[in-house]
Amino acid sequence: MRIPLWKDLNHAKSRMEIGLIFADILKISEEELEFITGMKDLERGSQYIYERSQTKLILVTLGADGCLPSIEEIRALMKKNNT
Repeated sequence: MRIPLWKDLNHAKSRMEIGLIFADILKISEEELEFITGMKDLERGSQYIYERSQTKLILVTLGADGCLPSIEEIRALMKKNNT
């Protein structure tokens, strides 16, 4: 999310929520997930999105720590392999 591109963050959030309705696959950072859902807990935030959209797969990126993929009720932390 590029905050400087938005004059109004509430408007940004509402536009993003509309986009979620149409997404089958969502790649989102943990910061963006918290912005949209208001939740720091990644699993609760993902569940919030599932309940309000038709998204089938959510990939929450965790920077150098990997990502949290979830398919409805299935979630597994995938850590970066340093080899």
